[in-house]
Amino acid sequence: MIESASFTLCGTPEYLAPEIINLTGHGVAADWWAFGVLLYELLLGSPPFVASDPMDLYQLILKSIFSLTVVSPTGTSLSKPARDLLSRLLVANPTARLGSSQRGGRDVSGHDFFKSVDFSALQRKALPAPYVPLISSAYDTANFEQ
Repeated sequence: MIESASFTLCGTPEYLAPEIINLTGHGVAADWWAFGVLLYELLLGSPPFVASDPMDLYQLILKSIFSLTVVSPTGTSLSKPARDLLSRLLVANPTARLGSSQRGGRDVSGHDFFKSVDFSALQRKALPAPYVPLISSAYDTANFEQ
């Protein structure tokens, strides 16, 4: 476990927190940034920061330029709780980022976006899977793209 700050530069470029790009040292707040990027991508189908040139991508991340008004390819838009959660996770200042306070992950799990999630049942593995693929055998690859 890292006690203070790490200065390693590794990870998927689209998911790097500003403090990682700036090499100023990072801690758990960088993980909450990456969670925000992942959540954005899951909800809207693409990462919040996109550029063909890595240096342009890093500039977008450093300026935290992204849109929460984007409509997904399926035509759905973000709910107010989703927009609020993303705007509080994708904050350039790591000390102001949701999840970075002493309450840590409780601030994130207690957000309105997760109001319908029973984290206790989830931890006990007592919730049914939201999707169970149909398979005909151990060698069935029908659920994978060609």
